[in-house]
Amino acid sequence: MTGQEGKPAKVSLARITIDAPPAKVYQKLSQVGSWNNWHTSAWVLRSPGLEKLAPGEKFAYTAPFVLGNIQSEVEESHEGKSLEWSDKALFGLVSGGHRWHLQSTGKKVLGILGKDRTQVTLDQEITGLGQLLVSGKSMEKHGATWLVELKKAVEEH
Repeated sequence: MTGQEGKPAKVSLARITIDAPPAKVYQKLSQVGSWNNWHTSAWVLRSPGLEKLAPGEKFAYTAPFVLGNIQSEVEESHEGKSLEWSDKALFGLVSGGHRWHLQSTGKKVLGILGKDRTQVTLDQEITGLGQLLVSGKSMEKHGATWLVELKKAVEEH
């Protein structure tokens, strides 16, 4: 993400545990074209050919705390483990990104005892002019909402 280049950044970190294996969580998260079905605070505008997120793939979406469309590009994609994309908005004046880490925290024994669980960590970052436009609290609220909605969408299916 952008802050890794040494630029100052506003960062938000959120975590949740989902009662599902990492592969199932990753599948729901990586289906960018279906975010509109479960993620209420972002609306996907364009996700051409995003069947499987790979570095270099691009998509666009809107979010309530950003003016205009957000242009995104996948930076890393490790199925069932992590997903990262960079974001740009307002002609590049606002930039940042999202980094998702998925870690298995439980397994079923003999296929019947226990639960498959995944701890999901969302690290969001905003740099540039975006730091003046977006508060840390709104980033935290957005991250928490996104995780709760992801949990609900994964566990319902």
